[in-house]
Amino acid sequence: PDGFAFATGSDDKSAKLYDTRAYRELKSYANQSIGCGITSLKFTRSGKYLLCGYDDPPFMLSWSTLGGMPTQNMQPLLKHRVSCLDLNCSGRAFATGSWDHNIRVWS
Repeated sequence: PDGFAFATGSDDKSAKLYDTRAYRELKSYANQSIGCGITSLKFTRSGKYLLCGYDDPPFMLSWSTLGGMPTQNMQPLLKHRVSCLDLNCSGRAFATGSWDHNIRVWS
């Protein structure tokens, strides 16, 4: 969010946070119970959270970028893989697109 950090998500089930000033990985976000890769990710406007969409349950997690722990699990609300996600300009709502051909807006 500040222009010096970026995140990646991959099929190894982890998201990684990098800092371009330090030329290194700062943190890895992974949960052993997740059995699939990451399809999409997005920082919140503040940079405090990283939203990740997955192929399989939990389908979407919100990670604390500082603590490295999941803060929100959307599994009870989502039933299909999330292929894309985005936040609105204010950061108060986000949308998910999933393989059930639905786009959902969450606030």
